[in-house]
Amino acid sequence: MLRSRFSHSPAFTLIGALSLAACMQLPVEGEFPSPDAPARLVRESVGGIASLRVRTEIDSASRVWTLVTCAMNIPVAECGAKGHRSTGSLSVATIAQLFADTQKPEFRALAAKYPSGVVVADGMGHTVVVTANGFTRTIEWEDGATVPAPLEQFSSDMITATRSGNPQ
Repeated sequence: MLRSRFSHSPAFTLIGALSLAACMQLPVEGEFPSPDAPARLVRESVGGIASLRVRTEIDSASRVWTLVTCAMNIPVAECGAKGHRSTGSLSVATIAQLFADTQKPEFRALAAKYPSGVVVADGMGHTVVVTANGFTRTIEWEDGATVPAPLEQFSSDMITATRSGNPQ
């Protein structure tokens, strides 16, 4: 059996472990493989007194954000045409930061669902969908639920980024 003189070196072991960790991301709750899906971020809220759908999508490749608002009974694909639609662009740095935040251990540790323990009159259901690195992850919560700080911060950062992004 031939052995490399490096096969037992600590540096070789560390490099191998780091390479393996970078290639193999452990799956988390609410995540499934989507190897051909483009990198994007989606935040959607549905319901409320006006029975609305408010959907924000950020496309990583084009750096374009799209915000659509329509009645919640209108399918997502038709929402922009039958409701309100606005678009804009984001900087590479802003998009990179948003995607980096989704890979932090505290974000990856989030559960897939945060139901409310109480009935909220005219409450909304909220969803964040992250598609990156060949995986898609969905996290859902309801008004009245206890939302962990990393999810609350990410949701807020996504809304702030699109409001401050360059409208088109």
